[in-house]
Amino acid sequence: MGPVDQICSRQRHQESCPYLALEYFYNGLGAGHADDYLTRLAESSVQRAFQRGTAFNFGQHYLGSTLRVAPSALLALSATTLLNLMDGSAVEFVGAVWSVTDNVDLLIGATVGIGGLGTEFGGFSAEQAGADFENPDLYYAFLKYYF
Repeated sequence: MGPVDQICSRQRHQESCPYLALEYFYNGLGAGHADDYLTRLAESSVQRAFQRGTAFNFGQHYLGSTLRVAPSALLALSATTLLNLMDGSAVEFVGAVWSVTDNVDLLIGATVGIGGLGTEFGGFSAEQAGADFENPDLYYAFLKYYF
């Protein structure tokens, strides 16, 4: 039997209220302790899972949350957090969508890793991993035109 992935979630949404979702994720392929990330990632079966795109996380226990609010019909804001419960690191996804006209939307956002060296979302130093490995922050803005 292969690794087990499980998700438990709770959501709350009403039309006039913000949307909130909380989710726990268990990653059976992940390392059982944060100190074992690099050892686990060196295993050929784990490397194959990452190469196939069927694995994305190093640890076993995560908590996710999403909050979406729409202060007006033309503006929507969202924030999603993925927290690694084993090492305390997190990645934050924030964004905004503004309906500029009937057929143009402006989207802006960021993906930011939070955590020190030696954590999944903070990265690893050359002494820890043989080379510097850090998750870069990503910022974006683009216009979406549709007809």
